[in-house]
Amino acid sequence: MEITLNRDGLNPDALLKVSIKLADIEEEVNKRLKSEKQKMTLPGFRKGMVPLSLAKKYLWDYLVKEELEKKMETAIEDYFKETQIDYLKPIIPAIPDKPIDLKTDTEFVFPYYLGIVEKFSIDFEKSLDKIKHYQIEIEEKDIQKEIDQLCFTYGDTSYPDNIEDDDDLYLILGFTELNDHDEEMEEGIKQKVSKYLNDFDKKLRTLLLGKAKDEEFMLNIDELFKNRESFREFLKIEKLAADDANARFKVKVHTLMLRKKAELNEDLFVKASRKEAKNEEEFRAEIRENIASHNESQSDHMLFSDIQEALMEHVNLKLPVVYLDKLFEEENREKEINDSEKENERKHFEERFRWSLIIKQIAQEKNVEAKEDEILNEAYQYIYTLFYQYGVFNPAQEQVEKFLADFLKKESNIRYLNERVVTNKTLAAIKNDFKFKEKKVSIESFNKLHKEKHPHE
Repeated sequence: MEITLNRDGLNPDALLKVSIKLADIEEEVNKRLKSEKQKMTLPGFRKGMVPLSLAKKYLWDYLVKEELEKKMETAIEDYFKETQIDYLKPIIPAIPDKPIDLKTDTEFVFPYYLGIVEKFSIDFEKSLDKIKHYQIEIEEKDIQKEIDQLCFTYGDTSYPDNIEDDDDLYLILGFTELNDHDEEMEEGIKQKVSKYLNDFDKKLRTLLLGKAKDEEFMLNIDELFKNRESFREFLKIEKLAADDANARFKVKVHTLMLRKKAELNEDLFVKASRKEAKNEEEFRAEIRENIASHNESQSDHMLFSDIQEALMEHVNLKLPVVYLDKLFEEENREKEINDSEKENERKHFEERFRWSLIIKQIAQEKNVEAKEDEILNEAYQYIYTLFYQYGVFNPAQEQVEKFLADFLKKESNIRYLNERVVTNKTLAAIKNDFKFKEKKVSIESFNKLHKEKHPHE
């Protein structure tokens, strides 16, 4: 048996060839053939009495294939242990120079596309020097805003029949694009908007007053909004869709909900406090603590995003393009995507690979590993997030455990969780080891900055 690695200079793409002679596996194949023959049943023969030549006719291909796979798996594993070559997984089968015939061939050559990972240098000082770690300061108005929200959350809710001039009235409106004959356009804009009445523009607010639940009415967006950009912002739609939209729209009042604030008293403290606050002072202290914890999490989240962006920009890493092309094709073989989507997905695919290699090398240098309990904790967080996204805020523990058990059955899910844990721990280690410039900002300033820097989030 022979293994060769064909590589063009320092190119990270390579072709691995595994050559196995039939003689290398023949003894094991024959041994298994005799064993399997004892279990065979064919018409005209008692069990175990099928002639060896006939058994070989039926079983030889299958047994040779299995033994070749076992031999190759062990040989490849041993080869990389011995050579200490770091490579990307999985290795991808290539088309052999000539077709393989399991019946007649006495030597088999299996080629594989391989992506080799070379060590690369990371200059943290140069890469991360301009990144700031924001310290979000808490003001009294931030605490009061959170308390007002809790008062609404735990206040009384009613569902009026008509829109009255009340700032606490919450509406869900449906906007449907119409043609010039006031008919619904088959592929036109259909969008819902959810807001408190006092958040609507004065013109639309005036137009809404007196309207009943489920009532429908027509309007002209060019008369209501100062321009198409403000209309786009209002509906949260693409610029092109807003610019091309017909001016006529039908509006339906889907939901009217009036939420009156709860009093700031012991009853609210019991419902909204996790630490069993007994008075307003304790309640405010808990709210401050919660906001501080949230702010720290948000600040770290942006710091980690900035670290990733900076390392991706500055680290000089040569990727095995041929290997990645083949892997991308394999993983997307069943997808129906056009050329533009394919090009975009291929770009993101390569970026994910680049980042995974960078974070893997840093994790190794800092001896970062994912522990079993950390992976389990990450799984719980992930599953609770999924429930939350589907509107289930307090799922039963049995539901969570069942979902968790099913989720962890897939090896790919465990790998995904492991990568998340390692990535977050590695970024935290970078945060602790590197002295980032700190800057104090208000919550409003931080949110504005976050939106500018990371609009995709």
